[in-house]
Amino acid sequence: MKIRIHRPRHATIVAYLALFVAGTGTAAAATGGTFVLGRSNAATTVTSLSNSNGTALSLSSKTGTPPLAVSSSTKVTRLNSDSLDGLDSSSLQRKTIGSCTTALKSISQSGATTCAAAPKLTTTIVTGQIDNLAGSAKCPSGTVLTGGGYQLPFQGDPAKRDYVRKSAPTQSGIGGAYDTWSVVLDPTAANNYQVNVPSTVYAICTAIG
Repeated sequence: MKIRIHRPRHATIVAYLALFVAGTGTAAAATGGTFVLGRSNAATTVTSLSNSNGTALSLSSKTGTPPLAVSSSTKVTRLNSDSLDGLDSSSLQRKTIGSCTTALKSISQSGATTCAAAPKLTTTIVTGQIDNLAGSAKCPSGTVLTGGGYQLPFQGDPAKRDYVRKSAPTQSGIGGAYDTWSVVLDPTAANNYQVNVPSTVYAICTAIG
């Protein structure tokens, strides 16, 4: 009696091998083989996918999980992200180059900064006369009160000195801006020497141009 041994064809062996490997959870496809879904596939050359009618690849995943994972941090050429952390790319802050001692005017596409011109400050000192134990100096329109004070003539005799009760910014009108520096004296001398001679209150007024 003759016993015939049938050798399986090459394609059959490959198919059995692929099925076995797929069942073990190891790499299921090699270069030139079949891509097996749900299994780890491997190749030694680049795998490409094209579609002449439209999008070549569409990926979807469970909510809260990324549709794609990569193993390298190397930048992928021409792979652009429309949003990052929920923000459109046009809303993302650019890394700036340089700094400003004044206000920042703009940032270019490359990150270069353009600084605003330094504001021009003009300071004026307005004076007023102190008489009847009080005096004031008001800043002109277009300026801002930034300080003030007073000047009394020197009096060596303590018995003839006048003392300042108040030296502070005040409003020239009800509900208006603090645009006036006012001084109120509280005299202790009987003859009010420092009031009867020239005594001055001044306001420091600044304009921003």
